[in-house]
Amino acid sequence: MPLIAIRTTVELADSNRVPLLQECSKLVAQHTGKPEAYVMTLLERVSAMTMGGTAAPACFVEVRGVGAFSGKQTASLSQAVCELLAERLGVSSRRIYLNFTGFDGSMWGFDGSTFG
Repeated sequence: MPLIAIRTTVELADSNRVPLLQECSKLVAQHTGKPEAYVMTLLERVSAMTMGGTAAPACFVEVRGVGAFSGKQTASLSQAVCELLAERLGVSSRRIYLNFTGFDGSMWGFDGSTFG
């Protein structure tokens, strides 16, 4: 039920995409307490992005899930994701925005039903 979607201007070799997403999956499960079996990951390279008025490498990360995220969860996950993306993509953590959104279970579908 958690989803982490990463959009970035950084080109990443095919061989590095799945390992990065697997690391993100583990982080999301660990920091949200949700089973990794329900975590979905997405990495999308975008052709253009600016932050702070410049087009230097940057990332926008969305983390969505059923229920609300606590401040402790968002703070720890933000730190962990920024560290991982800075290391793997070479993007300064000062150029990574994260957005956390929690949904009611009835608004999240899976396997022909919802979590509501």
